[in-house]
Amino acid sequence: MTRRMVVPLLAVVLIAAGSPHLVLGKCNPAVVNPARNNNTEHYYWVGAQQGSGGPAITSAESNIWNYSPYVPQGRFSWSWVMLTAGGSYLWAQIGPHEVYNSRDLHIQTANGSAGSIWDMNTPAQPLGFSTDVRINFSPFGGDLFTFYVNDTAVLTKQLSWQPNDAQFYSEIPSLATQLMGARTNSVSFTGNRIQYSGSWHNVANSVTSTNSTYFKFGGTGYNFYTWDDTCQS
Repeated sequence: MTRRMVVPLLAVVLIAAGSPHLVLGKCNPAVVNPARNNNTEHYYWVGAQQGSGGPAITSAESNIWNYSPYVPQGRFSWSWVMLTAGGSYLWAQIGPHEVYNSRDLHIQTANGSAGSIWDMNTPAQPLGFSTDVRINFSPFGGDLFTFYVNDTAVLTKQLSWQPNDAQFYSEIPSLATQLMGARTNSVSFTGNRIQYSGSWHNVANSVTSTNSTYFKFGGTGYNFYTWDDTCQS
């Protein structure tokens, strides 16, 4: 990982049918399970990634469900799409993001060092709907990364590297933080794909979790779901 499930049948049926998810959330995992009462910084991820095998990736895209998890002070919960070159502090990412008492659609880039990390908040998207997020890369004009929300460009930023890997993950920095999604209200990443050498490629790699006791997934790389298994909704 650069930095830093089987879903209940009912949830799959609701998502596939286009029915609304439950617009709930804010489940404090430390209250439900005392073993989660640990806010020490340690990162956890659930999702998929896929590389190009060499050529620069010129786009990565996903539709991500907007959910509002419980987040203690000083932490975050984030579902995102990322382009990376696989080295330390080389990434560009965008997706639904929550901190203590605040939601946004967050953009972060890194350009080779910890001091190069740069953040930008864009308006939070409505709960109960998916948001299409995409990052385009162009080597022309100096390694330009353009971030799109529902097909509208919101930022173009120049970095100094070319991506060859794409990642699609939900992320938290402590056990006391709720991962995006719950058992009956999973967060979907749908239509996950990358572009390189002039063609689009659906994400085909397996979905993984760095702690399968608490953080679950279902589906495949192209369409998958994440949730915090401590939380019901």
